[in-house]
This record gives sequence, C-alpha cells and structure tokens, in this order.
Amino acid sequence: MRDAGGRSPDRGAAATPLDLPVRRTEPRVGRQETDRALQELAEPAMSAPVTLTVDGRRIPVGPSLLSKHLTLKDDDGQGRLNPVLDAKALPADPALAGPLRQAGPGPVEARLRMDGAGRASVAEEGRAGGAVPAVATTVFNATFFAGVEAVEYGAHSFHIERYPEGRGATVAWGSLDLRFANDSGKALYIQAEATDTSVTITFLGTRKYEEVRAVQGPRTNVQPPATRKGSGPKCEPRSPLEDFDAAVDRVFVQGGKEVKRETMKTRYTPRDTVTCGA
Repeated sequence: MRDAGGRSPDRGAAATPLDLPVRRTEPRVGRQETDRALQELAEPAMSAPVTLTVDGRRIPVGPSLLSKHLTLKDDDGQGRLNPVLDAKALPADPALAGPLRQAGPGPVEARLRMDGAGRASVAEEGRAGGAVPAVATTVFNATFFAGVEAVEYGAHSFHIERYPEGRGATVAWGSLDLRFANDSGKALYIQAEATDTSVTITFLGTRKYEEVRAVQGPRTNVQPPATRKGSGPKCEPRSPLEDFDAAVDRVFVQGGKEVKRETMKTRYTPRDTVTCGA
C-alpha cells in the first residue's frame, strides 16, 4: 500500500484512528416477510414448471428459465415482497404435447415483391437468398436434437456447405413446409434469438431421451458437376458442388444405451462450374 505521494507507510508507526459517521437503519423488508416470500412464492415457483399467462397466452416455463426473469421486489415501499416477471425477456413460443407444430406462426407464405423480395436464379452468399434455409436449418436441427418427431422437412436442392450434410432444411411456398410434432409427452418452450450474423433456436423442456446423437454416413452415388462457359460483362464464375446422396442416423439414447435409430436421407443435385471469358 502506498500513500498519495507514492511512499510506503511505516508499518511500525501507530495507526491514526479514523472516525466515520454511522447511522443505524432497520431493513425495510424484515425476516418474517423474507421467510413468507420464500415459502409462499420462491419455493413453489422453483419446485416444478409453472404456467404463465402473458397477453392471453398460456406458457409453461421451467425453473431454470423462470429464475432468470422472476424477481421479488418491495414495490410499494411497505415492506412486502411481490413477484415481478420480466415478460418481455421471454421471447418464446409454447408447443404443447401432441398437436402438430409448424416452424412459424402459420403456413409458409409467398415472398412478394411488395415485401422486398425479388427474382434470383440461384442463392448467392451475401447477395441473393440464404436467409430462409438459415432459419429453417436452425429450427430443423433444434427439432432433431430435441428428439421430437420430424413430420415435414426438406433440404435445399444443392448442398450448402455451411450446413451439415443431411441436416440442412428450407421451405418453399406452395410445395414444402417445415413441421414437427411434439411427441415428448411434455410441453416444449421454444426460444428464438437473432443477431446480424446468427440465428439461435432453443427448445426448453423435459427430455424424453437422455441424449440424441447425429451419426453422419459417407457420401454415396457421387457424380461430378458439369462445366459451363459463359461470356459477356454479366458472366460470373461459380464454384462447383457435387451430386451425391447423404444419410444421417438420428440415434436416441436412454440409460446410456441406444433405444432407437432413424435414418434421414437427402439427395443433393449438382451445381455446375461456370467459367467466364473467351
């Protein structure tokens, strides 16, 4: 320790007493009220999942999630603790056990020019398309590892390299949707978060299986893409993607042992090489 001038104090010197003003104040919330709030509010809320009603919607929430957004406050200044829920911090959607569930609020809708959509012959990173399969793939993988039934899903026509083989997904108005059925026997809480560079979908609830694993198989029926030559100022080179079949096993584990296995197969079409110039 040093003083304001940078000198070390003399450890042998007598310490100078320092008088500080002290004021005795009783806590606004007493021991009796704290015990009451613990027994009547905190313990029941944390002992099992509870059902919240927010804007007319019934949402089952487990203790681990509820504890992040539930506080006890002395709002009225009278020394009585009241539960306060940060409902805005619960950006989620309940999926009750049993009914068929779609990946969004309703069936896939058309992407219209009035909404900012335009025509593009192929998805190009950072320029055209890409958002739909990004969200669909994230939802599908959340479904996959949650162990619930995949009812309707489909991959992009060619393999998008940033997604795992056989576990990519997309949707298309009028022909393909992404749907799952909550066959876990319990309610699921679906939490969605997004930034400028990421999408995160989380399924919260009671697991039906101890673990769900993905076992990737080798590519089969591999066919090389063709090569096409282009010319003109609008020609843009394009890297190739193979034509192949992919298979992924979804392995369900309970008690440390495999109890069920599903094989999901996907056929990817090729993306031809495009070269430009004479």
